[in-house]
Amino acid sequence: TDRKGADDYVSAQLQRAGLSPQLRQRYPHQFSGGQRQRVA
Repeated sequence: TDRKGADDYVSAQLQRAGLSPQLRQRYPHQFSGGQRQRVA
């Protein structure tokens, strides 16, 4: 897939989990425990 398509997909999944799409730039260790649970 292309970069734009991948970014759009990740943003949509974060929104589905109730998280801000801007969080896609973070590394896993930068998420709080609650955010990690929602992502998983």
